[in-house]
Amino acid sequence: MAQYGDLPRYFKRYQIQPVWRADRPGKGRYREFYQCDVDITGTESLIAEAEVAAAASEVLRELGFSDFTLAINHRELLRGLIRGANIELSQESSALIAVDKLDKIGADGVRDELAKRGIEASRAARLVELVTLEADDNASLLATLRDTLATDAAAVKAIDDLTELLKLLDVTPAADHARISPKLARGLSYYTGPIFEVSVPDFAGSIAGGGRYDELVGMFGKKKVPAMGLALGFERLVLIMGQRGLYPELLAGPQVMLCSMDVSNADVLRVAHQLRAQGLKVEVYPDAAKLGKQLQYADAPGVSAPFAAIVGATEIAAGTVTLKRLSTGEQQTLAIADVAAHIAGP
Repeated sequence: MAQYGDLPRYFKRYQIQPVWRADRPGKGRYREFYQCDVDITGTESLIAEAEVAAAASEVLRELGFSDFTLAINHRELLRGLIRGANIELSQESSALIAVDKLDKIGADGVRDELAKRGIEASRAARLVELVTLEADDNASLLATLRDTLATDAAAVKAIDDLTELLKLLDVTPAADHARISPKLARGLSYYTGPIFEVSVPDFAGSIAGGGRYDELVGMFGKKKVPAMGLALGFERLVLIMGQRGLYPELLAGPQVMLCSMDVSNADVLRVAHQLRAQGLKVEVYPDAAKLGKQLQYADAPGVSAPFAAIVGATEIAAGTVTLKRLSTGEQQTLAIADVAAHIAGP
């Protein structure tokens, strides 16, 4: 975005590319891995957050995930909680790093970590208390946070943003998965607004994460460019899908085996391409052979075409095929143009 100045003002992009991590690898956390990014730049509107969160949710649902949680926080709300614990601005980064470890080391571990970073024990305890606030639903939790931070204008504005964002997400595929999470920190310091993290119950880490980063592009260019995005971890999805058995059956063979009797190869290829133009996967039996041998091959392991389309001189002249369902032996003569609709039918 900083390099190319002729892009549209509102620029959407997705990208799938290898990236490398500097910290310690682990299960589902590789040194080199693929990241699937979706970003929107050029706007501060919460529509961008809603669209990106919805895109990630739609992808996960299509892959077979139904139990994922889209945790949402706001960097200004998190800073408000740090201020609410009377922690100095100079210690904010240290506090964020510690809070980001909450799921890994627990509340006691975070309090110890904060103490090691020079934060007074009572303030550390108050921060842990604030970031672990819970309620029955998102609205109740936001109301509690609003009451707790009522005198902090920046934090209240962040709560207003999250309230509006939830309304937008209610009409998207993310509606049933969005949860406000005051403890969500997202360790990277360049986030400036709403932040997201996606998790599933049977995996310790996140499978996606991101947020708003309005200042990042400006670090490399001449002007501020508001932006937000989210990335899914490809290898983590592969790992969990394998464990859950979410991969669909691989349907690699043809839908139709085109068999022929006493017609030219040119006529057979013409029919094959007419069928393929309808979106069908068609294999042509290439050699001269008796029809029975061709049908036997069509139903053989490794091929297993559900249908055979048979053409002879009569069919070529009439622009038809004899379509045979190999599992039942049922067959009927159809116009070539009607074959795909018949196969797709009930």
